[in-house]
Amino acid sequence: MFHPGSTDSLARVNGFERVDPNWRLPGLRRMRGVPPMRSRSVVLLVVLGLLIAGMVAAPAAPAASENGGGVFRSAPGPAERATGRHALRERFVTIDVAQLSSEARGSGTVVFNLFDDAVVEATMEGIDVRGPDDFTWVGEVGGLGYVVITVINGVAAGRIVDADGRAFTVSYVGDGVHVVTEPDPSSYPPEAEPPTPRRVVDSGPAARAAGNTRVDLLVVYTDAAADFRGGNNALEALITTAVTEANLGFENSGIDVALRLVDLRQIDYSETGDSSRDLDRLTEPGDGHMDNVHRWRDASGADMVSLITDNDDVCGIAWTMTDVEPGFDSYAFSVVTADCVDWEASLAHELGHNFGANHERGVASGRTAYPYSYAWVDYDNDFRTIMAYGDFCTPQWTGCPMILRFSSSTKEYSGLPTGDRDNDNARTINNTAATVAGFRGEAGGGTEDTCAGLAATHTPADAVNGVIVGTNHGDVILGSDGADVIKGKGGDDVICSLAGRDTVYGNAGSDTIYGGDADDVIEGGGGRDVIYGENGDDRLVGNRGSDTGDGGDGTDTCKSIETATSCETGTGTTTTTTVPAGARLDYTLPAAMSVTLPTNFPLPDPRVFGIVSGGDISTAYLNTDPLHRSGDCTGFAIQNPDFELTYAAGMGTQPLLRFWWSSNDGTGNAVLIINAPNGKWFCNDDSFGTLHPTIEFDNPTTGVYDVYVASRTAGSGRPGMLRVTELTGSHP
Repeated sequence: MFHPGSTDSLARVNGFERVDPNWRLPGLRRMRGVPPMRSRSVVLLVVLGLLIAGMVAAPAAPAASENGGGVFRSAPGPAERATGRHALRERFVTIDVAQLSSEARGSGTVVFNLFDDAVVEATMEGIDVRGPDDFTWVGEVGGLGYVVITVINGVAAGRIVDADGRAFTVSYVGDGVHVVTEPDPSSYPPEAEPPTPRRVVDSGPAARAAGNTRVDLLVVYTDAAADFRGGNNALEALITTAVTEANLGFENSGIDVALRLVDLRQIDYSETGDSSRDLDRLTEPGDGHMDNVHRWRDASGADMVSLITDNDDVCGIAWTMTDVEPGFDSYAFSVVTADCVDWEASLAHELGHNFGANHERGVASGRTAYPYSYAWVDYDNDFRTIMAYGDFCTPQWTGCPMILRFSSSTKEYSGLPTGDRDNDNARTINNTAATVAGFRGEAGGGTEDTCAGLAATHTPADAVNGVIVGTNHGDVILGSDGADVIKGKGGDDVICSLAGRDTVYGNAGSDTIYGGDADDVIEGGGGRDVIYGENGDDRLVGNRGSDTGDGGDGTDTCKSIETATSCETGTGTTTTTTVPAGARLDYTLPAAMSVTLPTNFPLPDPRVFGIVSGGDISTAYLNTDPLHRSGDCTGFAIQNPDFELTYAAGMGTQPLLRFWWSSNDGTGNAVLIINAPNGKWFCNDDSFGTLHPTIEFDNPTTGVYDVYVASRTAGSGRPGMLRVTELTGSHP
């Protein structure tokens, strides 16, 4: 369990870039689950072994300046937002994300101009790039300092610690604005006392041996947790940063463990407000609460499971392993509150309990895995390790800042011991790692084999409103013999739609898609995709990337966008066309404006948003796109969406969701274009006897609606208003 002061784990994986070609560190793979909303991130493989023991002189801090080349620029904050409850001070900013990309920065330093008296220079130690706008950046500061920042679709979350140990957080507040916060350590709730299992059954020997041990982690989070932290992208960025920070803690402590995030999912569960009760519900299979988690765990091969909630009673709670037995796998669960996920390595702390690590002597209670499974507090030099509470520091907890290390009898910090032979959580975790890593075998050993011979991570049982939605990671998605709609999202997916007239979208990532027997529509999305239409009259759309298509038997159509697609056929004929580079709308790019409607669509209704119509990209190609559903799409728009609505079905009292746009001066001929949650394109140019376009959805489904307002001729846009309503009487 955790309290104001704890830290934990991370993992090894491919895809991490570091300036030093000889640098090797634990990585992490993030696979995301079936959220009712579409967010766009990708496979994450991260780990960093930075932060060498011992104090390093901090570089001279440059003056914080809006024009000094720093990452942050001041911005107006949300008018209705009060100062954060954990903030000593805060500053609203926009972020120059380009400075954090490896292409832009190379091996140089980045200036984090937090406040006028808090400017941190960090040298890039590594960057994990998972997609065009999805990466984690890690920097070395010196002394106690480090930087970990994750960016997903322009939404950032990070933790910045200066050389003196002062911690700052970066989180998202909406409309492209972030907040830099210096937290008040005394404002956080305590950690709950870690429970021990009621009974552990020895289930046999560990499945894997020690030595560079990889431990797989599944993280699930609630709707309320995502809302509290600014949305799915914002919370997923926070979780990714927390896992990266945990692996840094392992590396710094000489722990030979790599934590890998193998699955990350949003779950339909309402917190009880009691973290201990939520932990019981998470742990117990077949009790009617979060039972899907146990199936997801088996499918992904996750050794540990953590739930992120919107509770505020404690920072976290987890079962503590006191008997080092494989049977503890049924208790390898933890709960961390969204409020604390970016506070002093709370996730790492809770996972530490699952590894058998405990608090400092005098605070820890009950049996321990080993006689030395205790944290370390240096009361003379005022610091504590990840698992320590600091209850006897002056002032309590805050008087001994946390260092990103587990107690160790062999590692020093600035020439000072971080443990001894009687207080050595690093030794504990090294000893228990093989047992924990053996809780679950590798993913792929399930009973549901796809046409590629792999175990499915998603099946028709996971469908939301008839759509099987993958994650932003490498999923294996299995359809049915009926007419499926499958969306692969990010990551390198394997999708098998099986028989039936299926509609499949690979989306981002280099996907392998099998259409099955029937007349399928398959769109690869970004990446180097391989698409097999198999039998039937199929329509294959390669989209971005150098793709390979095999139409199979039947009269097939292959379409490529940006890069020519190689498309072959079986006994039928194949027609291949190519749309010029860049000449397409791309809903995977960040929208100019993004909105999530509150529950029950409260007033005002309609919601009104200012949008200027027009752009330079011809949208006429949509009229012949396999995913075109209705209306004339001929016009010109910008490449990224003008507006993105995240919508939950059943929010309002009417089974209607209507979008309509009108120019401010009442003139101009615009075209409204919407990509719906099922991936289909809807268009309209005139409605209700006017030149103003309207698109409405009866019984609208949960998901993301990407909206474009095009003009009939290039560069001839007009300012106007987009209205979103559920009222039948609201129209042009």
